[in-house]
Amino acid sequence: MKEEPAENTKKRGNMKMKTELQKQLFALQDPGYREFHAGLIPGIPKEDIIGIRTPVLRKFAGEFARDHSQEAEAFIMKKTICICCW
Repeated sequence: MKEEPAENTKKRGNMKMKTELQKQLFALQDPGYREFHAGLIPGIPKEDIIGIRTPVLRKFAGEFARDHSQEAEAFIMKKTICICCW
């Protein structure tokens, strides 16, 4: 699996790489929703906020868990991304 440099990513050496999961999540991003939430969370750079609406995220999570159960379990255990649902 090839990874590409991008913002909002894990640092590996001097390069930042976006994981396949991050690419999928950013594809679901709603920029207006991201801006809204960035205003609610002072001190957190807006680049660290993805901004996915809850129904879209729930649908993605269900599909991801069904299709990638081992990856989903590893992701949950790592707790690498904090997603807040309102």
